[in-house]
Amino acid sequence: MLPWKKEQFERITSTFPEGQFCIEYDKKIVASSCSLIIKRSLYSATASWNELTANGYITNHDPNGDTLYGMEMMVHPAFRQMKLARRLYDLRKKLVKEKT
Repeated sequence: MLPWKKEQFERITSTFPEGQFCIEYDKKIVASSCSLIIKRSLYSATASWNELTANGYITNHDPNGDTLYGMEMMVHPAFRQMKLARRLYDLRKKLVKEKT
């Protein structure tokens, strides 16, 4: 998958801004990490990505939930091997610490 288009990313950020991260180069998103908070007990152990993310629109985001669900991590192929995903994962881990 390629990173979200800017319009897609902006839609997700309006629902849960602090859970979304992106890296831009030359005014284009080249890597992104999106997540939402859910109440895990509301979903089965075999729940699909579509169920857990409301088909990628995160309308099921619950700020009072108990689980940060990392819905995606993408890096444009031309920008791989630059440790961008590692930096995004570090930001996601920091968010979990801040929320607990």
